[in-house]
Amino acid sequence: MDIVSTMKHMMEYFLPEDNESSDSAHHKFIRQLAAEPLDTIDGEEFTKEEIQAVLEKFGPDEAPVEDGLDRDILLRIFKAIPTFLTEIYNECLRKGFFPKQWKHSTIIPIVKPGKEGSTEVTKY
Repeated sequence: MDIVSTMKHMMEYFLPEDNESSDSAHHKFIRQLAAEPLDTIDGEEFTKEEIQAVLEKFGPDEAPVEDGLDRDILLRIFKAIPTFLTEIYNECLRKGFFPKQWKHSTIIPIVKPGKEGSTEVTKY
């Protein structure tokens, strides 16, 4: 009908409500495991090579995220001060906290080729 109702329908289809009452035995088991504290030793810290490899995997045409930093900016920062940037990520790892804006993403639905005239949500 309109863009708002289309987006609501897509959200209901692609991101269904998380309802514990409809959990299968498998889902109940997963919830139980997730609630238990992990009894592991601290993992190894990120290396400069790992940070660089991840940054280089970002697509050059990807739009910057909420903080406005795109692949090129992050790579320039890394090349100028690799130890500093690696330490930022390692401190996040040690504290178990990564900024919320790093976890946001924008979903852009793209119509599959040949499905342009379809009214089904699965055309995306």
